[in-house]
Amino acid sequence: MSKIKLILFIVLVFLVGCENYESDAVDKTIDDYFTNTINEDYKEAFEVVKFYTDEPNVLLAEEAFDVWLDRVEEARKSNTYITSYSVESIDVIKNEPFASSKVLLHLVENGIKNTRTIYLHLEKVDETWKIEGIWNENQEDPDELNPIFGGFIP
Repeated sequence: MSKIKLILFIVLVFLVGCENYESDAVDKTIDDYFTNTINEDYKEAFEVVKFYTDEPNVLLAEEAFDVWLDRVEEARKSNTYITSYSVESIDVIKNEPFASSKVLLHLVENGIKNTRTIYLHLEKVDETWKIEGIWNENQEDPDELNPIFGGFIP
């Protein structure tokens, strides 16, 4: 009788371990996606300054800085920027290539700091998790994936 209990315990530990592995893989996919989104926003904001400051011309660098300030100011008026995020929950559907996640975004919307909860639908394709849909609260259809939020992070 104790051998059966031991075998059942080992199987249970294995199954729980597999489920945790899938949750970790989903978490990594979400982390990579938002990290890349935030980094891309920073890159766009500074690309003009970098281009001109690499050139040995002080006037062009000053002009680039003015252009950058204008772009940031315009972005503050009209765009949304993710400043940070946290994954609140991950639900992996057992024995299915689907998962869902609740993510809390900290962002700036039209110059005002805010938080927003979004929901992600993920699918496993060729052993890799991919975000297939993004929903805001009380939304029926998902948002476009690229980009979620455009603009620059000042």
